[in-house]
Amino acid sequence: MNKEQLNRYDRLINEPSNDWDIYYWATGTCGHALGHWDGPPGHRDGTLGQHGADISIFPSEAKPTPAEFDTDVMAMLREFAKNRNREQRLRQPDLEYLFEPPR
Repeated sequence: MNKEQLNRYDRLINEPSNDWDIYYWATGTCGHALGHWDGPPGHRDGTLGQHGADISIFPSEAKPTPAEFDTDVMAMLREFAKNRNREQRLRQPDLEYLFEPPR
């Protein structure tokens, strides 16, 4: 990233008040489908109402990214989230470079 992109990334990860929103914008998924639910108690699974009726409460898509955060950096984050090469991303990257002498 260049300096301007790094500043946009910093703003993206620090300004929205809800990290889940960033996740949904980057992945294009709906929070309710992933268990992030702030609706009525007893309907967390979103499938059946009180008498077995389908309550159809989940939107099919995530909320759109606000224009102020819909930048080239968000596009890069979306592309990374697609994981087209099917990399295993089960842990944080190694931080060994922190212990190397400066160049």
